[in-house]
Amino acid sequence: MPTGPPTPPLCKNSHTPLQKKMTPDTPSTGASTFHAPMSPSVYLLMLMLISVDFFHFYPVSQFTSDDICLVLFLGMLWLGYKWYSSAEQPPTPLDRNYVWPVVAIGAGIFISFFAAMALYDQSLLTSFLTSRTMLSLLALPVIGKMNLSPIDVGKAATWFSLILLTFAIFDAVGIPVVDQEFYLDPDNPKDLVEEDDFVICLPGYHWLAIAMFFFLDRLKQHFNMRDFCWSVFMIGGLFLLQNRTVLFVSALIFVYVCLTFKSDNRRQMVFFRTGAIVFIVGFIAFTLSQWVLLFTETTSQLDNDKYSRILAYDYFLFEACPSFIYYLTGTGFISANVNTILQDLMAQGIYNSDVGFVGFWNYYGILPVIVFFVVIFNGLCRSQPYFVKFNALFVLVCGITIACFNTMDKILWLCVFIYFVYKAKTAPSRNNL
Repeated sequence: MPTGPPTPPLCKNSHTPLQKKMTPDTPSTGASTFHAPMSPSVYLLMLMLISVDFFHFYPVSQFTSDDICLVLFLGMLWLGYKWYSSAEQPPTPLDRNYVWPVVAIGAGIFISFFAAMALYDQSLLTSFLTSRTMLSLLALPVIGKMNLSPIDVGKAATWFSLILLTFAIFDAVGIPVVDQEFYLDPDNPKDLVEEDDFVICLPGYHWLAIAMFFFLDRLKQHFNMRDFCWSVFMIGGLFLLQNRTVLFVSALIFVYVCLTFKSDNRRQMVFFRTGAIVFIVGFIAFTLSQWVLLFTETTSQLDNDKYSRILAYDYFLFEACPSFIYYLTGTGFISANVNTILQDLMAQGIYNSDVGFVGFWNYYGILPVIVFFVVIFNGLCRSQPYFVKFNALFVLVCGITIACFNTMDKILWLCVFIYFVYKAKTAPSRNNL
């Protein structure tokens, strides 16, 4: 695989590096500049690792838990806000583009507390504790203070992907480095690993797709072998992990870029496109049996006795809310100590987390879902860079199925996506980040 730091990505309709377009030139004040203890990419990588509880890596898992990692995550956000606010010359107030989504989603969550009280007699304090993971949304204003660039996200996501794949492959070849018992629950048909599965699909796998979109953005502007190889590496990693939703949408975007990338030399462009097509056809032919198995598994899980997405959609859309008002407010995230409704549904093969936005809607009402779609619509606008468009399409498709955005790793992904949508809209050129 290619090595060395990635080169700056190119802007749409331009060969100017994005890094030069990220921040408007500011005159030097002559004042001393505070430097944060770590670069934005390293800081973001730390947040990624904490959000997945360090993959429950054996030496670390003995001392951590979900709650400890949430405290660590919030502590890192506080430190990040202090570090990157002090690094500004002069300090600037929070951008409202990075505040209003948190306020709107938070308002929807707070309203759902009263719905849970009315339906299940769950106290406000219990509702807050049950939904405490949603405090991770505070990452958005902190990321806004950091002034992240696509290069920062590309580096962090690439390093995270390498760590994830290393752990997964070690585990596959009989060198256990993660706590399998945490990921595999014999009573949960979602978590069972089939005999022909090569690796465990560890949490945070969506960052492989984010890293790939970073390289595809540059590849779309101007073909180069290094970005192509990194893109192939990431799509190969997704194929090994075999999360179907993430793999299918990422593969389609990968094929689209391979068929439409640009090059200064027409002959070179024809040659590389032909080579990319040959690679894609050869890869599909070589792995055809696996693709067939994936499609078969997808269709079988639409409706069966143990695991049914159709049944889940039917329940959460038409049965979960006893009256119209709860379609607006949600029914709240119910603690198992108050009511076992969620556990009873899972026993029937109905999983709130696998109906994406619908599941989030059932928890927290219509207001947060409206925020999601407003952001996605802005991300799909023609003036947005490809990096943002690819992410918007990715969030949209995953939001239909796997992305309920109620875990730390998915909330961090959502915050990074929202940040870049509005970063692009407020950049000096709307086509540049």
